[in-house]
Amino acid sequence: MGVDLHNGDNAKIARKFDGYAEYFALTYKDPTHQGHPSTARQLRVWRRKYPTAPSGTWPPIALVLAGAGPRGLPGTINEVQALTREHWQPHGDLDFTGRIPILACTLDQLTARGPHAPIWWRFGSHQWQNLTDALASTEYLTRTRARLAAEKQAAEDEKEQRLEATRCPGCNRREDEYDWEPGAGDGTELCHDCRKEADDTREHNALLAARRANAAMHPCHTCQGSIGGKPDSIAELRKPADPYRLECPDCDDKRHANGRPPIILSLPTNRDRRRSAAGNLDDRTGTSACTTRRSTPTADQAPRNGSDRSDRHRRR
Repeated sequence: MGVDLHNGDNAKIARKFDGYAEYFALTYKDPTHQGHPSTARQLRVWRRKYPTAPSGTWPPIALVLAGAGPRGLPGTINEVQALTREHWQPHGDLDFTGRIPILACTLDQLTARGPHAPIWWRFGSHQWQNLTDALASTEYLTRTRARLAAEKQAAEDEKEQRLEATRCPGCNRREDEYDWEPGAGDGTELCHDCRKEADDTREHNALLAARRANAAMHPCHTCQGSIGGKPDSIAELRKPADPYRLECPDCDDKRHANGRPPIILSLPTNRDRRRSAAGNLDDRTGTSACTTRRSTPTADQAPRNGSDRSDRHRRR
């Protein structure tokens, strides 16, 4: 305990705590150590006088002030508290290791109400406390823990709100509900899984449309199957086939692999053309030839075709 009768300034009072801190930092080697002295445990000197003090903290110091009057003493306490902050302020929020618990009161209050009344101001607290609560820093710990709990709850609420904002418009999953977090969405667009599912659906629908279109066309000239290829095969066309195509992809690949020349259909006859136009041509490949192999007659064909028509006209 230290008693100050206001004989000096507040800085002089604060400097006393520098000496207390230096004293509390003094150590000596454990005299019961039986090994090499360099490996002896370092003990605090002050524990010789205060052997029952709690570990991890330094002995408390009570500062009793007098002589400044009832109005000046609160200001003195506040100023000394600010000047000695490095000695009593905890590490972080709740770690008092290596810190001096400093309690202050006025001599008038101590004399009038006794040491167990709520007359003690624990440096760092926000209210007067009784001696037990001041030593335990009850007010500070309660207030700090409540603040930390509120900050933690606010952080959790903010995190929860942020996560709720990341729900995918498609599957309604949040960012923390994905096994692979980069695949999550930001709440405004579909997540990776939903985009992939949508792409797969579009591709499947396009495949079905192409399959129907190819089934309605002429068949493969070689295997007589769909011109688009075997369903669900790797080579199956994913879009409608070219109307001039003669073979499905499988047959076309086999032809090229075997080194066989491409298919060349003969030109359809006029009779085939008329039957194709009337829809009476049984061979669908022949129909294809009529629709895909139309070409201008060669020079030696034109007169013959013309003479044939003249002969038929004369015979009529």
